[in-house]
Amino acid sequence: MKSASVRAFHIGWKVVLEMNLDIPKLTRVRYVMHDSEELEKQIAWQRERLYNISQRYSGMPHGGAPKGMDDIFGEIEELEAEQRAKLREYTQVYREADRIISSIHDDELRLFATLAYIKQLPGATIRRIMHINEKKLRYMRECIEMAKCMALVKSNGNEKCE
Repeated sequence: MKSASVRAFHIGWKVVLEMNLDIPKLTRVRYVMHDSEELEKQIAWQRERLYNISQRYSGMPHGGAPKGMDDIFGEIEELEAEQRAKLREYTQVYREADRIISSIHDDELRLFATLAYIKQLPGATIRRIMHINEKKLRYMRECIEMAKCMALVKSNGNEKCE
């Protein structure tokens, strides 16, 4: 681990030293997805607000700037445009993550990478889902983190990384 290409990044509360250049790309999926979901909630709230607003806010009896319903429609349009942009970004990030995960040849390591780096589940949960012990979990994490990229991750089944 004395290589100049070793970098540190955060997953949750812990700092991970890694050499694998694909791990940060995989962890980005969750954050982009979260941003997209938050925008969706804002749009739903604005639509509910639109339907619950009283008629007295929609009129402009003495002329002047649009207010009430017009403002809400404008805000919804802005949020929807922002959400479309976030969804495009999420789609690109997800396709890249799918390509990276698909490049792992071993099914068990592929599942581990998905659970650990995309879904960012804790080790105990991963062990329970995959029915593995702590030693196997450490082995799988080491295999992935020590490879230069996911396409080079290999497992020969006897607790040794290549």
